[in-house]
Amino acid sequence: MSFASPDPAPHAAPASPELDAWDGPLLRAGERFLGALARPLDDADPGGLVRGPSRLLCSALGLVSQLCYGACGGRDEADEVGLAGAQLALLTKLDDEVIDAPAFHGAGRWPGRARLRAKVLAYLEPTRLSLRAGRPATAEPRARFAASLGARFAALAASPARLGHLLDVVEEGFRVQADAVAILSAPPAAVSLGEVADVTARISGAWLLMIALAGTLPRDARPLSPEAEALFYAWGWHVQRADALCDLAKDLGDGLGSTYPLRLLWAHDAALYRRSLASGPAEVYRQLGAFGFDRACLPEPGEIEALARRSARLGALPSLFRWVQGMLAHRYARHRLARPSARFDGGEGAASFDRFVAGVGGAPCSAR
Repeated sequence: MSFASPDPAPHAAPASPELDAWDGPLLRAGERFLGALARPLDDADPGGLVRGPSRLLCSALGLVSQLCYGACGGRDEADEVGLAGAQLALLTKLDDEVIDAPAFHGAGRWPGRARLRAKVLAYLEPTRLSLRAGRPATAEPRARFAASLGARFAALAASPARLGHLLDVVEEGFRVQADAVAILSAPPAAVSLGEVADVTARISGAWLLMIALAGTLPRDARPLSPEAEALFYAWGWHVQRADALCDLAKDLGDGLGSTYPLRLLWAHDAALYRRSLASGPAEVYRQLGAFGFDRACLPEPGEIEALARRSARLGALPSLFRWVQGMLAHRYARHRLARPSARFDGGEGAASFDRFVAGVGGAPCSAR
């Protein structure tokens, strides 16, 4: 089956470098890949944890794999590369829906970092083993989905070394997931701002990198250098801070009280933090805007442009990552409860962002 894009080359940069260039390619990629993955995903997710809009959004991230493939010189296997990246995004989202839920991490009854981290890793172990072996480690539906992805990766890989590196990065991503749940669900007094900042960068950094690395598996693609891989974590810092704003209401509902903007509020005034959370989401939004903590979740002037220049070797990916960061900030600014600070800038590319949100049905846009 072919998933050829209606665009001239699915792994090429859009014709325009502006932020309004990505809604169409992303939506078309999502529709293509979800069309191929919908049935196996239904089998893997009998409880419907990943809803339709989120399925489309995750499937669209197969475009990240294709763009990396093109940047690394690949041409002939863009369809399979994109499908593999989309399936990886869906697989990790399926697990996230369980481990991010209050029933799993015990919001308000935090069991401690070590205990919660071990619980997350134990839950992810069947996924990890099935993915690495290419066969189900358990009878769970998600294990079969992970095994099929492992077999897809193995068929694409030019060498055991390339496959092993991708799987190692995926497993590092699982460890990041465990750290994130243990830290972001903690009482803010139990974690430092530095720890929150570190895991914030690693959440999106590891996720974007693992999806991109599907594009380095085929023989006609070059591997990424360690320096190039490190750039994904620099982009992850910007993307995930904006994501924490975008999903603020959802995170509050899930009991994640130590996300980056919330930890900034606690560091400013712990009593105000407690009063705001007790008063409800509207008051939290108001205080973040009043003190400019929303602006603190955005890059400084010129920072994104400098990172894009350093990332030139990644082809069109920096343009896409910049668009994603802007879209997430825009969604925060458009939230019905948001009271953005005067210096908050989330408007560039507004038409493209709104088209994309409409196209995915308004799903939460969590990077993880």
